[in-house]
Amino acid sequence: MPGRIEWGRYGGDDIEAVVSMMLNREHPNSVRIAPSQGDGGVDILDRGAGPDGGDIVYQVKRFTGPLDSDHKSKIKSSLETLWGNLHDEGRWSHLNVTSWQLITATTPSPEGDEWFHETLMADYDTHSVWHGLDHLEQLAAKYDDVIDYYLRAGRDQILTAFSQAMELSNLSLTHEDVTPAEVVQKVQRAIGLLERDPHYRYGLRFGHGEPSGPPVPPPERYMFSEYRVNPAADQWHAVDVSARCAHSPHERPITGAGTFTVEPGSDFAEAVRAFHEYGAGFTSPPGAFTGNLDAPGGLGGGLEGAQVRLMPITESDTVIDLRLEILDPTGGPLCEVKVKRIQNTTGALGKRAVLAESAGVFELTMLFNQVDDQAAVSFRFHDTTGKPVSAVLPAYEFLALFRAPNALRASNWNTGAHHGIAQELPELDPTDPHAPDRAELQEALQSTARICALLNTFQALVSTPIGMPSDDDIQKQHELWDFAGGVLAGDVMEVTVDDTQTFQVVLDAGTELPEGSFAVTVPLNVDVGEQRVELGWMVAEFEDPVQSADPVTVGDQVVHSVTTLSHKVRYSRTIEPVE
Repeated sequence: MPGRIEWGRYGGDDIEAVVSMMLNREHPNSVRIAPSQGDGGVDILDRGAGPDGGDIVYQVKRFTGPLDSDHKSKIKSSLETLWGNLHDEGRWSHLNVTSWQLITATTPSPEGDEWFHETLMADYDTHSVWHGLDHLEQLAAKYDDVIDYYLRAGRDQILTAFSQAMELSNLSLTHEDVTPAEVVQKVQRAIGLLERDPHYRYGLRFGHGEPSGPPVPPPERYMFSEYRVNPAADQWHAVDVSARCAHSPHERPITGAGTFTVEPGSDFAEAVRAFHEYGAGFTSPPGAFTGNLDAPGGLGGGLEGAQVRLMPITESDTVIDLRLEILDPTGGPLCEVKVKRIQNTTGALGKRAVLAESAGVFELTMLFNQVDDQAAVSFRFHDTTGKPVSAVLPAYEFLALFRAPNALRASNWNTGAHHGIAQELPELDPTDPHAPDRAELQEALQSTARICALLNTFQALVSTPIGMPSDDDIQKQHELWDFAGGVLAGDVMEVTVDDTQTFQVVLDAGTELPEGSFAVTVPLNVDVGEQRVELGWMVAEFEDPVQSADPVTVGDQVVHSVTTLSHKVRYSRTIEPVE
């Protein structure tokens, strides 16, 4: 275990840097506010980390000696600056600071502690803590890699470990006389050296054939993966890099420069544009990037003909539950769906939000062009085959009504809908070359919503969940569903056949077909995809029947081929079979 830190030997900047990094490691979601930006009384901010969901602010002071009047003045000034920024529409007015914590390398004396709590904090309605030398010593023992890196020779040792790790990792690609077990052992030992890196973690993967994508699931705060491929040996290995805390990329940035080869009008060109304008992520085609990458762990360097995946420029990692409603022209709600905001990015033109519908029917991307003050939306649809119709119905109703003259209103799911923001949905522009496709899509969505609603009426009559049929099944079976829906609604449904078709009437053996007009009870069953759905019974009425062929005996039943003079039979609903 390392000895106690002689804090007085180090300059104020060194103390602030090492203490801040230890706090970032102890509270991984916290971030350090750069003094060059004007910290506004905040050295480290941990949003939403309080027990009541409030924000915690850490103020780091470089003092190493006993608290004197100058120290007190500086502490008071920082607190007053923060409070001024929390109120009067200051920089931090959006925060809800419920805890203010002072960090120093000096142990509070009884007099100093009394001054802190009874005098300094008396006028401020917030939880307060003064962490002194003992707390710093505990952090230093826990994060001795941070101490090594910032205050000792750890930085040079880590750089040496980087070189050793990459040299050993090349064994798998250059040394044919090294066994796989030796490669794994050597590389794992080399990667282990990098555990002293206070900012990043490193993982290693091996494989044969085509390299796999990023690790699944990705490590927390995953940053990037570098692959090395040996086509001749049909093998590859990858080093996965993840940040130890949210502030790591700010303290040790990953930077790069180079050139993408982009084919005009291609999907990749559109992806690059979306990245620049709204911060959307993308994956380049193989071989599209040439340049260099400055990354930790000795990774990166010159890249020739590489494939690059850029993550979204996320403004906030917080997943928020939202309510999306369709309003009629008078402002009345027509339907609603629950969505999660899974991405919230920003770029040169404005902001982008990606919303995932809760039943997995669609994703909605909203673009807010803050330069031209315009908004645009686009949908990505998922396959819903097999999903319960009752679960996907709200989403299809929403999609069917997503058109002018209706409006869209978004609100937090956990608040009243009336607090939301409404936006009129635009009319289709007939001059838009894509207008016909969009009109066709609207019509298809309305048709699917109608089918889904009809199947949901069937669901009310059966205990087994009805799965959403495929598009092919909808095309083949929807006429029978319409027929069954009419019968269930109480309508008399008339079926007409041509001269070559007959109706099959099945009677028990020994039962004669009635003379003259008659009615029989038959099951009301439909197929939804490969699922048979039994909906009850219906009565088939034959007026002026004609037996068109000799009866056929099948087991203990007789099948009669019957038509009518009008070639029509009427069907209506009945609750119980008629004897």
